[in-house]
Amino acid sequence: MALTQTQLETMQAALQTALYQGVRSVTFQDRTVQYASVDEMRRALTDLSDQIASLGTTGPSRRSFAAFSRE
Repeated sequence: MALTQTQLETMQAALQTALYQGVRSVTFQDRTVQYASVDEMRRALTDLSDQIASLGTTGPSRRSFAAFSRE
């Protein structure tokens, strides 16, 4: 089952809150996850961030650069 962006963001917020409070267990909907370490929690946050970012990506990223001249 694929999670929606809203569900992923809710999970991310719950995990961040637990991390900042020093708690290593997080409950989302009807499921509780007990993390073994803070590093494991950080890796999970990185994974969630990557998943959320990939949902918003539909094509190549575009970048703009400012140019300055003294002429």
